[in-house]
Amino acid sequence: MTIPASTIPARPKLTQLWFFYPLFVVAPLALLGLFERLLVDQDRYVDLLFASLLLIAATLLLMLLALHGQRSYLWHHLHSRHKSKTKFVLSHLFLLLLLAPPGMALGIPSLLHLFGSEPAQQVVTITGKAPGYDSRRGCDGTLYIAEYRHFLNDNVCGVPQDLWAAARPGDTLLLDGERSLLGFKPLRVTLKQARAVEEVSGLPRFAE
Repeated sequence: MTIPASTIPARPKLTQLWFFYPLFVVAPLALLGLFERLLVDQDRYVDLLFASLLLIAATLLLMLLALHGQRSYLWHHLHSRHKSKTKFVLSHLFLLLLLAPPGMALGIPSLLHLFGSEPAQQVVTITGKAPGYDSRRGCDGTLYIAEYRHFLNDNVCGVPQDLWAAARPGDTLLLDGERSLLGFKPLRVTLKQARAVEEVSGLPRFAE
């Protein structure tokens, strides 16, 4: 199929590229949220997850509008390179589904935490622990806690191995750390009903 040169836009309009911007924003936010290890307040976590779904829906709509009609720069770009428009949309949607939820629900609170926090304490209850001490995700010694229940926001990790082995469901943790607008970051953790351990390495530092 040959497209008349007069119908080919010389350059993309700004509105035809808007759908790229959310991906550029949520990708670094997702990395920040995953590495910061902030415990996000439960209600705010759900609100931000819902906001991420709205962002995905709006981005998908902009993408479809950008592909509408032969005068679309994106339509011509994909057509001239014999690229599948369906695959383009699905691949972009996959990246958004992968990065937008952690970017919004974890990344935004973590970013706000960097701009301001104050010392605080919180008591949580252990509900379980990872099957093994070593983790493929890069944060060993994971303990799951009752007060935080959502995926990627339900645990404290970096626990020394001997203390992790001694922890049992029902034990309590006293978290000393920093509270910000949307979350809490544990810096020092005391395990009750277990042998005292002090550890200098790892994200949380444990002492009785």
